[in-house]
Amino acid sequence: ARWKDRGGERLVWRLLLSCVPRGSRSDDGQAIRDYILVIMQKYQLKKRKGDFMEQWHQKLHNNTTPDDIHICEAYLQFLRSDGSLALFYEHLEGHGITRERLQTFERPILQEPVFFPSIKNGLINEFQHYLEILKNVHAGADLEKCLDAAGGLDGNLRGILEAVI
Repeated sequence: ARWKDRGGERLVWRLLLSCVPRGSRSDDGQAIRDYILVIMQKYQLKKRKGDFMEQWHQKLHNNTTPDDIHICEAYLQFLRSDGSLALFYEHLEGHGITRERLQTFERPILQEPVFFPSIKNGLINEFQHYLEILKNVHAGADLEKCLDAAGGLDGNLRGILEAVI
């Protein structure tokens, strides 16, 4: 209701906020590409060509998107449930990502994840950290994160933006 009579101002604010870069640090975008490789090398996952992890890695390197947050969350559920594919796909589908959609990415994900009990706990720790990196980049569009990223605002303008939020 706040913006009902002020549609023009709302558009201006949206355009201004679209100029704020995503993520809290400028190197997080590169960290998405780098850290997946660190995990794959540490747990020797790169040796398994053509599997889920290799295909997701290719997608991340080519075109990371907010979908990757949900893919990572689903993979964490898969690990925590000792390899339940039902929970993996249930989480994805709850966020609008079907098996068919996974297969239509520019770098498609055609395979299902494989469960490795001996490295489960290590992978959970690594992918929990990786999820934070993904969220720093892709969840950065929310207004509060944008306001924090725009730290040097004068008090009056910051007050206005805080009121909008």
